[in-house]
Amino acid sequence: MTGLGDGRLDPSGAAGLCEAERAAPAAALDPFVGAGIFGLVANRLPRDSILVEIYANYADLARKRVADDAPLSTQPQVAA
Repeated sequence: MTGLGDGRLDPSGAAGLCEAERAAPAAALDPFVGAGIFGLVANRLPRDSILVEIYANYADLARKRVADDAPLSTQPQVAA
């Protein structure tokens, strides 16, 4: 487990991957979006992300979840 910087622990260990002092510009790819947690976290860091989901119901759920978290900073682009 890694720390999130505010006393909480991140069981996935993903927080340590994005906390580099000088992160190189890059986009993170999630080929199996599901509920959109990856996109939500990328948006909060802030990092660009590319989310791919073949099921429309999950894509809609992820889009809504990310947009509801930070409606002014998200601009989801949907490719059909």
